[in-house]
Order: sequence, then structure tokens, then C-alpha cells
Amino acid sequence: MRPDERTTRSVRYLLGLLEEPAARRVCHRLRMPFEGEVGPTPSYDWDLTSFLNQQAPGSAVLWMLQEDDPEVNAELYTDALPVGLRRDILEGVSFAPEPAKLAEPVPVSPHLWRSPWDWQQNATDVPVADVLDALYQVGGRKAFRQARAAAARIRNEHWPAVAQAHRDVPLPGFARWTVSVRADCPADLREEFGSHAKFRHRVRQAGIFDGPAEYLAAAAPAAGLHRHGGGAHRRGRHGARAGVRGRTRGRPCGRARAAW
Repeated sequence: MRPDERTTRSVRYLLGLLEEPAARRVCHRLRMPFEGEVGPTPSYDWDLTSFLNQQAPGSAVLWMLQEDDPEVNAELYTDALPVGLRRDILEGVSFAPEPAKLAEPVPVSPHLWRSPWDWQQNATDVPVADVLDALYQVGGRKAFRQARAAAARIRNEHWPAVAQAHRDVPLPGFARWTVSVRADCPADLREEFGSHAKFRHRVRQAGIFDGPAEYLAAAAPAAGLHRHGGGAHRRGRHGARAGVRGRTRGRPCGRARAAW
């Protein structure tokens, strides 16, 4: 039984990790042609949003925002996104790291849809002083809920003030945690919140990674390949992914060729 076209394209993508002679032998074993289309067709509509919301870690949302693509921002713009990030998108904030940060505002896509709840949440901007007050007032039976709501209000321009406030007077425990698992929390601030192995493990469990390499290394080989090859990856990431993808070479996919 031969694999269908969709499976064939995906298998060819994975075989790109092998040398050509080995890849040809695998294709022969699977009774599929070696030459042909490779990989999934990139999808920038609902499939992308579904993938990000259901499977990808929180850090993947930040990596997508860093593309500064209006259409990507529109796809990511859901009520699940922290309200501070949503307001940044509406105001055209550039999320690209220096020196690639845009000087001009990122346009807002006409395809961006806002729910009634979002219109209510983003009716007014919340100054950083009010955000800090809310973070420091966290406590009681609803401490975690309060901390999560306050951390969600942090905007891109607020991070320096949040970092300085924590250095002056450390944030409460729940506030530190909810701020640290914001995907766009600066790495140096997250390091100040906790640098021991247990804290870093919990942060990774929450879907926060230093980069794609750490994300792939945290997965089993098969899962790592699945994470790396989905249609949700943007064109701007293809070059950066090439070096990371090479790290899977020689892992079980490459060693146990007969397993194919």
C-alpha cells in the first residue's frame, strides 16, 4: 500500500535530514517516488491559529509576533492572547528584536477580528503605575487570579518599569510567576525571578523556551520533528531553522532506517 500524497510530501520533508543515498533507499522501501513536492503547503489561516492555540508553546506566539506581519498578527489576535499584547497589536508595536525592530508602526490587518469581550477589555489603556499597583496588591484566596489578570495588562513599553519596580521591591510570589510565564517577558527579568533548575523546569512546562533549539531539545526525536515541520512556521524562520533541524541528524530517525 502506497502512502497518499499528503503523507508522501511529509515523508520527503523528513528525509531531507538524511544523505541522499539513504533517503532514496527509504523511498524505495516505502514504494514512493523520491522526486516530487516536499513538505506541507504553508497555511496562514485557521490551521495556523488552531496549531498555535492547541499545540505550540507560549513562546511560539512571541516568535510569530516577531515577524511583524499584519496577517500573522490578525491570526494570533484572539481573547486567549494577553490583553496587553492585543493592545500593542492594535497600536502597531513592533515585536522584532533589535536591530530588526521597525521604525514605523506595524499596519493592522483588515482581517483582524475583535470579539465584544475584547472591545470591552481594551476600551481604555491602563497606565503602568496601575499595573504595578495591581501586581503588588496580589493576595488572599484569589491571589493567582488577581496576578494573572494584572500580568495580562503588561504592555511592551511597560517591561523596563516592571523590572525596575521588582529590583526596588520584589513582586509577590504569584505575581512573579504570572509575569515570568508571559511569552514576551524579557529573559534577564525572568532570570531575576528564579534561576534554579526547578524554576526553569516549571517555566518550560508552561511553554516558555529560550528559543527553537531549546524547544526541540526538550522533545523526544519523533515529537521534535513534528514540532519542527508544521505549516505554522513562517517563511522568515526557515533560514534560522536549518541549523536547528540538523541537530536531529543521527537521532533515531537516521539510525534505524529499517524502522521506516
